[in-house]
Amino acid sequence: MLTLDVGCGDNPKGDVNCDIYREVNPQVLGVKSVAVNPKRISNFVLASGLCLPFRSDCFDEVYSRGVIEHVDEPQRFLSELIRVSKRIVRVLAPHRYGSKSRGTFHQAFLNVQWFSKVLKDYGHEIDCTYRRFPLFFLPDWISVSIYKFSGSG
Repeated sequence: MLTLDVGCGDNPKGDVNCDIYREVNPQVLGVKSVAVNPKRISNFVLASGLCLPFRSDCFDEVYSRGVIEHVDEPQRFLSELIRVSKRIVRVLAPHRYGSKSRGTFHQAFLNVQWFSKVLKDYGHEIDCTYRRFPLFFLPDWISVSIYKFSGSG
C-alpha cells in the first residue's frame, strides 16, 4: 500500500512525503523552527498541497495532519488530496472551537458540517468524527476519512 503524507514536516509518515517548506518557519506557522531536512526524509518532495505533482489515483492512501487549517483554499486542498488518492484520504484538523484551532496563522476554522458540505457532491463514503481529549470539554480535533469508490474521482 503506497502512502503519501502531505505536509509531513519533520515527522513523515508516508512512503512519499511532501511539504511546502524545507524548514518550518516560525514567522509563518507560529511555532519553534524545526529543520525539515529532505536528505533525512524518505522520498521527500518539495510541493504545495494545492498543486501536487503526482498523477491522479496514484496513492492508495493520502494522509495530512494539521495542515488544512493553514491553507487559504481548504476546499481546493482537500480536492487535490482526493485527486491523487485511489482509495483513502485521511485528514486530521483542529476543531474550530477546540484549544488548537486559534493558532495565529490558521486561515480556516473547520467543523464536521464544513467537511460534510464540501464533500457531499463527491459521491465517496465519508467518516467524520470528533476527537476529544479527557481534559477538554470541547473536541480538539476532527478526524476525516474519505473512502473513494472505484471509478469515481
